[in-house]
Amino acid sequence: MSTVPTPPRSTGSLRAEHEKLLASLHAIAERVETLGEQTTPQQMGLAREVLEFVRKQVAPHARAEEYTLYPAADWAAGEGSRITDVPRFEHQLLARRCEALDKAIQAG
Repeated sequence: MSTVPTPPRSTGSLRAEHEKLLASLHAIAERVETLGEQTTPQQMGLAREVLEFVRKQVAPHARAEEYTLYPAADWAAGEGSRITDVPRFEHQLLARRCEALDKAIQAG
């Protein structure tokens, strides 16, 4: 008796990307924990690295969620649902914090 394979979940690519992002985030977090032991140039280098990581990895992922996942979740949850309000706000907050970090880096 053969079994029909189940199709991949539509969120599979986002879930896989979450795994990669989390691994990278944990690696960066370990380095950030030693920030006080680093020289100012090393601290600035790490700040630039964090900003680049967010801009090149996290921000595109967040946009993909907002374009694909969140509209589907909102529709499934029904009219008046605010199910995606918190993650959308988190994305906005992250963007603002990146702007602040960028300004701090530029100011030296």
